[in-house]
Amino acid sequence: MQGSAQASSRKNCFDLIRLILTLGVIEQHLNLYGGYGVEWLIRSTKDHASTGELAVLGFFGLSGYLISTSCAKLINEPGGWARFISRRFLRIMPGFWVCLILTATVIAPLLVTLYHRSLQSYDFFGARGGWDYIRNNWWLVIRQYDLGDVLRDAPYGAIDGNLWSLLPEVVCYGATLGLAWLGLFRDNRWMAPAVLALLTALNVIHLGNQDILFGPTAIVLNSWYLYLGAYFTGMTLYCYKEEFPVRDWRKAVFAGFFMLFMLKFGGTMLGAPLLVPLLLLSVGELFVFPLRHDLSYGIYIYGSPALQIAAAIMVIRNHYILYTLSSLALAAGMAFLSWILVERPCISFGHRKRPVNKMP
Repeated sequence: MQGSAQASSRKNCFDLIRLILTLGVIEQHLNLYGGYGVEWLIRSTKDHASTGELAVLGFFGLSGYLISTSCAKLINEPGGWARFISRRFLRIMPGFWVCLILTATVIAPLLVTLYHRSLQSYDFFGARGGWDYIRNNWWLVIRQYDLGDVLRDAPYGAIDGNLWSLLPEVVCYGATLGLAWLGLFRDNRWMAPAVLALLTALNVIHLGNQDILFGPTAIVLNSWYLYLGAYFTGMTLYCYKEEFPVRDWRKAVFAGFFMLFMLKFGGTMLGAPLLVPLLLLSVGELFVFPLRHDLSYGIYIYGSPALQIAAAIMVIRNHYILYTLSSLALAAGMAFLSWILVERPCISFGHRKRPVNKMP
């Protein structure tokens, strides 16, 4: 996940927070991809919260605030709408496409080899093979998580389970642009809390009807309300930043206390879309800790393939600490290459200064 847009200046620690959130996602998936059973937070909260879910909510909340910051600045410039779209596209899609291609052409054959099978058993153009994986997932709608029978001996059968969240994030970018066109950042700030109230209500209905087999499909089967709610919480906090500044340690204490309360006594996923963004934005504005390299997006999209590679080596998988360290090292290495070779050049291209036409 990525929501920085190089927004809000560097006088914060949002880069560090996103990196920590990425590690939270990996922490949950360690147990899943390594076959270690249920992670600690799911067990301790009786299956109503996980580090991965809370981390993704944090990503969406930060994105809502930072993308709104970027959009509000750009829409007042000539050609700002086009630059907003191009920057969002260049931040998400090139890295995602390269990840798909590398997963299908490099990581999948490597996994076949690590599981001591012949490379000929990997049929790239076969049913649900590498070509189908790339083609079915190319436009962010993740229709295929497996790669033929590459992972038939793995504890978990999805090669990259994190990619699903990119589509709702891009939908949020489109919603931001649409609301900006309707005057969100001028005279119609009320639209952000109005949409947030609707999403919160739908989330309450959704969580209360999960066990009902028959009901409105858009409510009963839709899990996006959580994440869209977190995004619009961040957007609302941006729109009312003058009246309700997030740079306040008391807000962080309030949000942190009630999150701990709900984790202990229940109701976490009702309050988390509101409290997690408030907590992270408050903490992020209180401290300054910029990072030279933004590896959070790369670790997010390459984290699951790294876990699969480490899990395919039994000597590593049989030792939890070794598995954890190996997976993190692999993910960080792939993320660094993605940042240096793909992401940073695309960001620089999107932020290049256009020549000004001078009058003769």
